[in-house]
Amino acid sequence: MGVPYPIHRLWALVEREGIEVVWYPDETYPRGRYCIANNCPFIFLNPFVQSTTMRLRTTLAHELGHHFAGFGSGGDTRDDERAMRWAYELVLPYWWIRKRLDWEPWRIAEEADVYQEWVVARLKMIWQEHHVTTPHRRKAMLAL
Repeated sequence: MGVPYPIHRLWALVEREGIEVVWYPDETYPRGRYCIANNCPFIFLNPFVQSTTMRLRTTLAHELGHHFAGFGSGGDTRDDERAMRWAYELVLPYWWIRKRLDWEPWRIAEEADVYQEWVVARLKMIWQEHHVTTPHRRKAMLAL
């Protein structure tokens, strides 16, 4: 079935938005950072994130979340939460995850090539968006 939002599409999004990616090798540097300087958006990435496609996909999606949500990184906790929500929705879109709602989170994460915590967070978002509060209502949603 495959990854719902492959890494090459993330790179295409970066290019389309005119975001400059700077690889910044430093063991103490976070995985990624988004900023705007002189009206130019930048994403700084630690080369360490290239060690797995999962790490690169999730880091790049998160930093793109800062770009599209309109908030910077490294500041307000709410900014990071907004960026994360945006990233969850991008790499785990409802049309894709809907067909897997009866799967275990680890299995969804494995197929999507994201962290299991991302799947759990995205599922919680879906349950909240659709007002699914009980296991019975979740089963009913699966039947849709």
